[in-house]
Amino acid sequence: MLYERPARDLMRDAAGDLPLPTSPAAVVDWFARNYPLVKKTTVTAHVKGLASNDPNRHHYSVSKYEPVFTWTRDGRLALYDPDTDLDRIYRCARASDGSGPA
Repeated sequence: MLYERPARDLMRDAAGDLPLPTSPAAVVDWFARNYPLVKKTTVTAHVKGLASNDPNRHHYSVSKYEPVFTWTRDGRLALYDPDTDLDRIYRCARASDGSGPA
């Protein structure tokens, strides 16, 4: 760990600081300004792994934690809301094992 807290926790700070919805590039820039030792590839992997409806979420180790983001239809990141985004997680989980639609 490069800082006192893991990148997945710092991602929550980024979500709180950035105007949402935001772009993945804005999250990368936020990390570059605030936590420059965290690599861009780490940030992008965490964005995917912590986005509730990312179809590849299950490939990332951080996917076992509660999501931070959800993808909007226009490709931006919105704050995850467990009350409204739960169905999206279910659909992605089903699609990842081939048992249902994305």
